[in-house]
Amino acid sequence: MSVYPQNPQFGSFPQSQYGFSGQPSSSRESPEEAKRRFEIECEFVQALANPHYLNYLAQRGYFKEQYFVNYLKYLLYFKRPEYARTLKYPQCLFFLEALQSAEFREAMTFTTNARYIEDQLMLQWHFYIRKRQRLQVLNIEHFMEIRLLLFILVSFDLSLSEDQSGDDLTKYLPTKCESCTLFAKELDDAVLKLPKMAKDESEAWLIEEFEHVCGRMLDYRLHKDKIGLDRFSKQISKTTKTLKDLAERGVEITMDVSMDLLDQPSVESGKLKEDCEWMLEQFESNIENWYFNERKLRTLNEYLCHGPLAEYDPTCLAASKNEL
Repeated sequence: MSVYPQNPQFGSFPQSQYGFSGQPSSSRESPEEAKRRFEIECEFVQALANPHYLNYLAQRGYFKEQYFVNYLKYLLYFKRPEYARTLKYPQCLFFLEALQSAEFREAMTFTTNARYIEDQLMLQWHFYIRKRQRLQVLNIEHFMEIRLLLFILVSFDLSLSEDQSGDDLTKYLPTKCESCTLFAKELDDAVLKLPKMAKDESEAWLIEEFEHVCGRMLDYRLHKDKIGLDRFSKQISKTTKTLKDLAERGVEITMDVSMDLLDQPSVESGKLKEDCEWMLEQFESNIENWYFNERKLRTLNEYLCHGPLAEYDPTCLAASKNEL
C-alpha cells in the first residue's frame, strides 16, 4: 500500500470537488509514479516559502485560475504530521494556509508586499540565530576566565571580613524576584528613552536590546553594608571606594589581589546576569507582548515580575501585594 497521498484523479480526492482538468487514467498510479509526484509536490510546497516566488505566480495570473486555487487546496495535506516532517522549510505551511485566502493571493501581486514579507522573515531568522548563540553556544575559555575572576574576588571578600567563619557565601546572592526587578528596570529605562520609530525599526531595536541587556547586569556592584535590593547598585562599593581613596593618598596597601580587580563584577553580579539570560529564554514571548502591547499601560516589573515570574519566586507576589 502506498504511503503517498493519492492523486486527485484516482479517488480519495474526487475530481468534482477540486475541479482538476484532464482525463482520469484507466489504471491507478504505480508506486514509482506516486513517489515522483510526491517529491514534485514537496518541492513546490517548499518553494512557497519564498515571497518573491509567490509574487512571480501572482503577477502571471496563476492565482486567478480556479484549477490552481484548487491545487493549492489539495496540497493542504502537507499539514498532516506524517507529511509535514518531510519539509525542510516548515514555514512554507504558513504561506500555503495564507494562499487559501483570495485577499492574500491578490496582495502578493505587489512586489512591495513580497519585499516586506522577506524583510520580516530575515528579521525573525536573525533573531533566532542570535538567540541560539546567546543561550546555547558557550565560550568555554571566556567562561573559565570569569569563574576564575569571581573566585579571586570571593577570596578577597572573605579576607576583608571581620567574621570570616560566619560569612555565608550565598546570603548576598539575588533572588529571582530581585534579578527580575533589576532586569525590568534596565529595560523600562531603555524603553523610556526610545524615540518614535516604525514597527520594523522597533522590532530590530528589541532584538539588539536582548543582546545587550544581560551584559549590563554586570555593572551592578554588591554593597554588603546595605540590605534588600539596595545592596545592588552601579556605584562602587564602600570598601572599594575606601581602598582606592587610601591608595590615591599614598597609603601603601598590601593585598593578594591587584587594585584593578577591586571593581570587577562579583559572584552576585554574575548571578544577576545568569538570571537575566534565564528570563529571556523563559519569558521571551511575555516580554515581547509587553513591549508591543502593554508597555504604555504598566511597567515590565508589574507585568513580568509580579506576573509569570511570581510562579517561580512567590516573594514577587508578596512584594506586589505590599505595594498595593
